[in-house]
Amino acid sequence: MYINFMNNYFFTKDITAKDEPVHFVYLRRQVQTPSTFLRHIHSHYEMSLFLSEESSYVIEDKKYAIEPYTLLLIPPYKYHFSLIEKEEQHCRYIVAFPPSTVDPSLLHSVFRDPVCYQLNEGHPIVQTFQRFHHFSQANLKEYNTLMQKTFCTELLLGILILQQELRMVKHPIEQLLHHPVLE
Repeated sequence: MYINFMNNYFFTKDITAKDEPVHFVYLRRQVQTPSTFLRHIHSHYEMSLFLSEESSYVIEDKKYAIEPYTLLLIPPYKYHFSLIEKEEQHCRYIVAFPPSTVDPSLLHSVFRDPVCYQLNEGHPIVQTFQRFHHFSQANLKEYNTLMQKTFCTELLLGILILQQELRMVKHPIEQLLHHPVLE
């Protein structure tokens, strides 16, 4: 479903299990410059894949530069928000889920602290987000519980593999890991 709210366009589909909702959102909006979005905090885990450039994103006291295919991992109870300095179209996927959705050991291996990775268009994690988006538009209610857990697990396994690959590279920061922008 597309929602137009103050010229901001949202595609949202709540894929829910009986007691363990996974929220998948494709967010597309035209932003007036400059904009700061509501600083917020929540009890679930969040993975955001940015499809367009945004000026920056703040998690707690760290500011990250956002480019197309930037992946942000935000653990529960961490304040976060967007800072946008240019008027243009902004797009991203957001997957938010409670800890009970996936295996705890996998969850804790991936989500230690907020982290930001720079991916490319063909990266397997990007492809998983795209499949999740296509699934979220379908009417496959009988598969919701199984599929939401499968997609979250697939995303986390992809991120765990990415983290392992970065540990094996001599200079991982230069390749994919983004550190906060210092002001």
